[in-house]
Amino acid sequence: MTSPPKAPLSPATRTSIFNRILNGIERVGNALPHPASIFALLAVLVVVASWLAHLSGASAIHPTTLELIRPVNLLGSEGLVYMYVNFEENFIAFPPFGIVLVSVIGLGIAEGTGLIEALIKQSILKAPKRLVTSFIIAAGILSHLASSVGYIVLIPLGGLVFMAFKRHPIAGIAAAFAGVSGGFGANFLIGSIDPILSGLSESAAGIVTPGMRVNPAANYYFMIASAFMLTIVGTFVTEKIVEPRLGPYKADFEEIQPLSPLERRGLWFALGTLLLIIVAFLLLTIPQGSLLRGSGNVLEGPFFKGLITGILLFFALPGFVYGVVTGKIRSDSDMITLMTKAIKDIAPYVILVFFASQFIAWFQKSNLGLLLAIHGAEAIQSSGISGLALIFLFI
Repeated sequence: MTSPPKAPLSPATRTSIFNRILNGIERVGNALPHPASIFALLAVLVVVASWLAHLSGASAIHPTTLELIRPVNLLGSEGLVYMYVNFEENFIAFPPFGIVLVSVIGLGIAEGTGLIEALIKQSILKAPKRLVTSFIIAAGILSHLASSVGYIVLIPLGGLVFMAFKRHPIAGIAAAFAGVSGGFGANFLIGSIDPILSGLSESAAGIVTPGMRVNPAANYYFMIASAFMLTIVGTFVTEKIVEPRLGPYKADFEEIQPLSPLERRGLWFALGTLLLIIVAFLLLTIPQGSLLRGSGNVLEGPFFKGLITGILLFFALPGFVYGVVTGKIRSDSDMITLMTKAIKDIAPYVILVFFASQFIAWFQKSNLGLLLAIHGAEAIQSSGISGLALIFLFI
């Protein structure tokens, strides 16, 4: 006797199952330790793994130098002395550390004076009606140039902008949130995340090629392509899926307060300053033999080697001008206050670096990275995996 066919799940049941899955993912995520604690645990695991690798007699032949690579036991006398002597050096010399400290000072001035907030607000208010969604998502992506502007300012502003255009504010909030959150790894400009990524890549590359430099602009082509793609996809999802499901908004609509004349004046002065900076950098970089180009390829010249200084000036000088014009900066102490707040805001990052720097340095010293890379490459070659399958395996 055959059993009767099962009835299809109702929409409410499917929603309940989906919610339970999301709740489970949330519980797992909340149970994870703090990122700094994770790096501390990883550092301890590296020490133990180096000891186990040493006991097992693991080794590998370096594919380039043909040198015999053996693990360094961090629990041995050499390893313990290394960890004790180099603890401070590992922290101070961690590549992303100094880079982020320098760039965040400039970003802190631009954010603290209100320049970035004013720029985002003005660009959205002046956007054509049919491009409002795209402008909000693009502004969310750009908001990663500063630390908290996107989440604090842009997301509620997205709702107000949609209300101003007689559209559902929840859709505007969702669009802004998609731009801010989804655009974390994408941008139209080089921002604060790029020095961090380049520093981490530099540390990882140093395991195989000591002394290798990774430029903060190395990821720019992927970033800008992703930024355009996120804007297009986010606009489509907001206008064709999210808004129709929300239906019409029946409450009272609110108007957004435009920038004051003083804020607009400050914005024009800041943009003028930014234009002068760009022209100055072009004149110092493009002509053959110019100061920041050097005698060779522009990508290997002083400009890109000191790109962090350029990022600092790119944000600090327009932010300073905007602050002076709007009265946010009246003395040198105001500037110092903004810089101090910017550094204070990244205190959790400093703690994270404290543990991450030890983990990466110990991992490099133990030779575990080289051993894993060599044996991993040999395993992939022997498996015959290539092409698209290898790309998916890498992801």
